[in-house]
Amino acid sequence: MVVRTLQPTRTTMSVLSSARVRAINNSTFDEVVVPYRLRLFDAPEYRMNKGWPTAVPPFDIRSRGLANADGYTVDLRPNPTDVTTGASIRWIANTDTFSTDNLSWKPFFSNSGEYTWYSSPDWLPTLVEDYTYTIKHERFTASGLNFSHFLSKHMWGTFPLLDGAPGYTILMVGSMNSVYTNDSTGGYQAIIGSGYPTLEEGSFTDRPPNSYEVRLRSGGLEWVSRTGINLLSENTSGGPPIASLMTKTAPFYLAVTVQRPTAVFHVGGGPSSMKRTFVLSGDKDATFTGDLVLGRALNNTLHCPDMFVMDLSIYGDTLSGDQIRSEVTKLSSTYGAS
Repeated sequence: MVVRTLQPTRTTMSVLSSARVRAINNSTFDEVVVPYRLRLFDAPEYRMNKGWPTAVPPFDIRSRGLANADGYTVDLRPNPTDVTTGASIRWIANTDTFSTDNLSWKPFFSNSGEYTWYSSPDWLPTLVEDYTYTIKHERFTASGLNFSHFLSKHMWGTFPLLDGAPGYTILMVGSMNSVYTNDSTGGYQAIIGSGYPTLEEGSFTDRPPNSYEVRLRSGGLEWVSRTGINLLSENTSGGPPIASLMTKTAPFYLAVTVQRPTAVFHVGGGPSSMKRTFVLSGDKDATFTGDLVLGRALNNTLHCPDMFVMDLSIYGDTLSGDQIRSEVTKLSSTYGAS
């Protein structure tokens, strides 16, 4: 007769965790009946020690963290507020910066004044604090502002930093998908651009001079210029396609160097996948004004986008491609990169 002794197996794991200690009451079972259908019985709780089940100790430590059975360390990602960028103004969507009482979104950081986006009770976007998405095998939970085309949610602001500027850069972390609805019946959808505040009755004052819009149309981005006195005439220049990025739950990174006569789109799921597209943007001598709208067309509320904005920045300069990839690298440390 050959007697074989079963040896327990061990798995090495690298774990980052935060733990708390609590006292629990234990019940001791001398005999355990292992049922075929476990849900019909109350089974005892146990812990694994060197590969063997053991009784739960009087003081139990339970931890929540990241682990990997391959043995390498899994770093904890920083919060968005822990990431420092080179932006002149940066807005982060959270309960500290977004106010339903003041109907406003104030900057997390500004080196040139308190530049705030405003709205009204009818047009105010919704703050969503538990938006979840997955990149590769990692799960993220983030907060962001939800803009709805169906409900015409949008905001506006005046930024003197940009008055008379020959150019600047916008960098957005988000998605061209609404959390609650997705409606493309409006034709084009204006993401950001020139514009004055929406009046209570939904009407508009005169249009800003030398205005522009960054739009979404048919799964692609486009630039629209209105320069000179005749602002009714539009010059449209097609930008990069983003349909493949829109099918994912994970956010992507959109940077626009706002300048004339050529603006530049930078779009991608992370720093290594950023694609650059040049678009015609109008008269090279036409400067920009600081009157902007976020999530609304220049002169109507019929072309608001379905989008989810987590992080938004304005840079006082026109950044190069390398500078934009550097900023996206910083932001992807918290939001991830696909």
